[in-house]
Amino acid sequence: MGVVVAAMHVHLGERVALKFLKPEHSGNGEIAARFLREAQSAVRIKGEHVARVSDVGTLETGAPYMVMEYLTGSDLGALLEKRGKLDISQAVDCVIQACSALAEAHALGIVHRDLKPANLFLTTRADGSALVKVLDFGVAKLLNNDPSKPQLTANGAVIGSPLYMSPEQLLGKKSIDARSDVWQLGVILYELISGLCPFDGRTMAEIMMAIGVHPPKPLREVRPDAPPELEALITSTLEKDVAKRCPDVAALAEGLLPFATTRRAHVAVEHIVTLLRGPAAAANLPPMRAPMQSSPMFNDGRASVPQQATGAPQEGSNPYGQRISGLPQEGSNPHGQRISGVPQEGSNPYARTVVSPPEEHRPSAPMAASPNHAPAPVQEPNRMAQTHPAARAAQKPPIAAWVFAVVSILVLGALVFVFVTRPHDAPPKPATTTAPAATK
Repeated sequence: MGVVVAAMHVHLGERVALKFLKPEHSGNGEIAARFLREAQSAVRIKGEHVARVSDVGTLETGAPYMVMEYLTGSDLGALLEKRGKLDISQAVDCVIQACSALAEAHALGIVHRDLKPANLFLTTRADGSALVKVLDFGVAKLLNNDPSKPQLTANGAVIGSPLYMSPEQLLGKKSIDARSDVWQLGVILYELISGLCPFDGRTMAEIMMAIGVHPPKPLREVRPDAPPELEALITSTLEKDVAKRCPDVAALAEGLLPFATTRRAHVAVEHIVTLLRGPAAAANLPPMRAPMQSSPMFNDGRASVPQQATGAPQEGSNPYGQRISGLPQEGSNPHGQRISGVPQEGSNPYARTVVSPPEEHRPSAPMAASPNHAPAPVQEPNRMAQTHPAARAAQKPPIAAWVFAVVSILVLGALVFVFVTRPHDAPPKPATTTAPAATK
């Protein structure tokens, strides 16, 4: 439906992303309205987990466009194609960040309705830490009308991408609420962990039957190392009965908290619960546990994100689900173009070199969880207190100890001196015997 290209702001000298409607859709009033609604929805969400929209406008041809922030990195769909699946902790951290964006959206009455890995973009913050941004709010995915290609949705009848759509979306119900987004997050999390979709099929009918009737394949059958509690949580998000489904993204994020590995994840869950349930509920969250061992993508909260390199973008690189050809050169699509070649050093101005912390500053191993699954807090030494002059003075031995030590040394020295200098008696000479003279 759309195409995204890179541009430079003439007056600010800042790189931005421009999104346009394709020419064949520019005359469609409904699609143009959805395009505008996407910008209106995104601009209302102020958090860092949504791509910022700074302006909208209309070309001389009447086609709309929007100005968005320029992103570097990769969408999770491309990451899955490259790696197959993610570590459990990585997948959990990505979904928690997505929940943060959706919590703000749901609090504003906005339902995304088209969540999928290609709409979750992995980039980095200024400090190098991993950052997931949710793309494409309120956009209907109308597929190519080419009769030679399989048609999965009727034009404008169904909103979303079939493999990730909830049962109520497939039925075309108008009463879709935030629990539809919860379903899609569950499908995404399942796929990030296992590398497979929980519901699949060769035709639209098979996909609809799998989603509407069949249960998902148990997660632990395809990912045996997945914790049973995590499998149960994902299963609760994929309940076909909306009333039995995980109720909101706050419940999902809170359930994912025991499997999170970064401090930012804990802060994000507090933010989510506060938005949807209030500060009192956030105060009852379990304490933060020590971070686990670092992983390649998340190194103590820092991301090693596949970056774009200079080169010609390839067809099909647009994360909005469209096959686009003829995009500008020089990494022109900031939202996840797949660029041929290996990224060269210095090609991404946002790249950060991740350095492992010194051994003495690395977090200790996590402590065993208590029976109620609330991890015990890890006590760390107060290095500031240990280096403070007052603290050092308090740690010195008392004066009495110094006096006792000095007196002991003097007494010991005196004893040694007396022992060495006192006169000693000469040893007695051995007695000599004279043999008696012999008599004649």
